[in-house]
Amino acid sequence: MQLQDGGIIIKIKGASLKISYFFLIFIVISLFSPYAKEFYALILALTVHELSHIIAVNTLMLRVNEIIFLPIGGKIKLEKIKNISYQEEVILSIAGPFGNFICFLFFFALKEKLHLWGEFFNLFASKQISIALFNLLPAFPLDGGRIFLIWLFQNINFEKSINIAVILSVIISLFFIVFGGILFFF
Repeated sequence: MQLQDGGIIIKIKGASLKISYFFLIFIVISLFSPYAKEFYALILALTVHELSHIIAVNTLMLRVNEIIFLPIGGKIKLEKIKNISYQEEVILSIAGPFGNFICFLFFFALKEKLHLWGEFFNLFASKQISIALFNLLPAFPLDGGRIFLIWLFQNINFEKSINIAVILSVIISLFFIVFGGILFFF
């Protein structure tokens, strides 16, 4: 384990796991929050999401160079071994939301079979669906934004693709800012 300007770095099988100091601060603050259960369910859902991406990376025989956990989510950087095809990029992008959906279905099946559905499992299941659906939005840098950009690249030129993706990402971001403001003030 090593400390750096932006956070803690842990080496795992040649890859760096970076945990932002802000992420750690969020974890400490959550200990004193009435929303601690919600936060930890979200962290577990985020972990499932990122692990699903890593499974896809390994399946495609690529290598993870760096995994970064930030307060707003996670990010995986690959080693530049080869050019990744559009199909491989889509597989890598869809793996995270797919993993969240599979995890939700698994826990839903446990609920039905074992009758072990407590408050935390309900939170965990709802966070799985929330993370999956949110990440499928066609806004960059979310997984859905990457898939949308790949689709644009295949159908129109590079410059127009980037412009459309940026404009749509800004519109979606503004929607959430306005929606959050409305929820906060009303």
